[in-house]
Amino acid sequence: MVRVRAPQDLLAGIFLLGLGSVGLVYGAGLGLGGKVTLIGPGYLPRILSWALLGFGTVLIAQSLMIDGDRITRPPVGRVAAILGSLLVFAVSVETVGLVLATAAQVLVAWLAAPERRWREGIVLSVVLSLGAAALFGVALRLPFKLWPM
Repeated sequence: MVRVRAPQDLLAGIFLLGLGSVGLVYGAGLGLGGKVTLIGPGYLPRILSWALLGFGTVLIAQSLMIDGDRITRPPVGRVAAILGSLLVFAVSVETVGLVLATAAQVLVAWLAAPERRWREGIVLSVVLSLGAAALFGVALRLPFKLWPM
């Protein structure tokens, strides 16, 4: 009889298998392209879906061979902080811009940290906000509103 030694890894592996399968099914209609230099819109989703299937398979195999953590209830406050940070970003990005919305999201998500050091949270929010502005606004030239002006 097969004994699951790491239930968290088993569930994570099943989740990744499901996610990879959904990606393959929904990306099946997208073309791969003809050449390496002319890849189609389905190339990256297919590669990522296969990677998820591979990682899921490895996690499931690992859950049967290596002892791991049991499944525990997640702390409700931490989960609420993470979900709240996503909501803060979604509601505020169009009004206050990418930089301030990212900073607010990071600070709200920081509430989920078990050991909160606010100086680190502020530094992290500044670095990630400016990094997002540099990547999406400057390097990729995406039409994001960076500031509230």
